[in-house]
Amino acid sequence: MDKVTILVQMPVNGDVIPLSEVNSLYPIEKFSGVGVAVIPDGNIITAPISGTIKDIATTNHSLIIVDENGIEVLVHLGLDTQRLKGRGIATYVKVGEKVKKGDRIIFFDRNYVSARTSLTTPIVVLNPGIVKDAEKNIDVRIYTMKFGHTLIAIEFEKPELPDSQQQP
Repeated sequence: MDKVTILVQMPVNGDVIPLSEVNSLYPIEKFSGVGVAVIPDGNIITAPISGTIKDIATTNHSLIIVDENGIEVLVHLGLDTQRLKGRGIATYVKVGEKVKKGDRIIFFDRNYVSARTSLTTPIVVLNPGIVKDAEKNIDVRIYTMKFGHTLIAIEFEKPELPDSQQQP
């Protein structure tokens, strides 16, 4: 089996906090998987990985990107943002569209959203069962990171294809 490493990048400038802290502060919104949360400084969220948009919430507050290896990453703008019913939030992408790391995916009216809910934005790998090792760039409780820096490094063993699916 081949080892594959995927680097999940910081989608916006902002503060980074452990996902466990989000789950304890906001028990109504439980996020499971390998991940962190970002408190964005800006109003545009970019793709943390390259891949295809698999799903977008009808209220535009969250989406899932799946990469070529099947790793699924959830980007969930804010907490309890679904109750805004899409007001103040728009996406730059649609389901099935391919994106590259750093491409714009979500725009939000920072003043409108932050006045009504938390901007804390979980970035979560949804299929941690295939992940062998995930190193989160978190060694302190809360700290600031810049857009484009590596947020999470995911290492896993890519399963071998059966002989019938091997390329010649």
